[in-house]
Order: sequence, then structure tokens, then C-alpha cells
Amino acid sequence: FADSLEPNGDCASARILATAASDQTRNYSTMTIYPSGDWDFYAIPMTETDGSCGCGIFSFDEDYQASVTVTPPVGSGSFEVCMNTNTCGWPAGYCFETPAGTPLVLSQYLDGACPGQDNYTVYLRIRGDNPPGFECLPYTLSYTFDSGLCR
Repeated sequence: FADSLEPNGDCASARILATAASDQTRNYSTMTIYPSGDWDFYAIPMTETDGSCGCGIFSFDEDYQASVTVTPPVGSGSFEVCMNTNTCGWPAGYCFETPAGTPLVLSQYLDGACPGQDNYTVYLRIRGDNPPGFECLPYTLSYTFDSGLCR
């Protein structure tokens, strides 16, 4: 058994998911961590598609928030989810564990510029962390690119 995005077991084979445009959310519900030892790597393009500017003293700043939600299936073991922007590496503090059936929301703020057309790639690594360490049932993944923030 394998979901349609396999193989994607390392950063070199990360599957590129659908682009999230400004203020857009994307949803997936067919990904699995199967067989034992499977790791899923994804690259998620996030692209500014609006023309909003207007933050800062001279209106040359716009910030973004990239958010990812992963929910392991009920009855599975816990999952570890790692997220970083523009690199497929995860230093300490970039990986978090979530129990079966419990959504985990990760986010990063990104600094943009005006005029826009800012582009980022969010990288994810998802794996089974506690027994059984794999699951045939699919997990859910959603992500949002929130634009036009003034921070």
C-alpha cells in the first residue's frame, strides 16, 4: 500500500504540493505514514498574489504567516511534524509531536516587501513517532498563506 504521493522519503524526493496563494487554504486527506519507517517530505510553494502594501513608515513592508495543520488518524501512534521555510533542515525547536486524532498547528511569520510578489517554500517532514510508527489510515494536512499582515 502506498498513497499517490509516495515515494517521498527524503528531502531530495520531497513532493511539491499545490501552491497556496495570498489568503488561500489548501487541504489534503489521502496521505499515509506506511510502511514502518516511512517519512513524508513535502515542499509547499506560497506565493503572494495580492497587491496589498501599506505597512511601516514608508509603506514598504508586508508580512505573512505560513500555517500548517497536521492531524494523525485516530487510533494511530503519535506523529512528529517538522516545518521550516526555504530550507529542508530542522534545527532544534522546529519539530513537534502530536498524539493520534489531535491537530497540530505550526506557523512561521515571514517578512515581505512592497511591491509584492514575495515567494516562499515551506518544507515539512512527517513521520510516525511512537508505536505502531506507521498507519494505513490517512492523515489530514492543510496549509494557509496569510498575507497582508502588519507586524
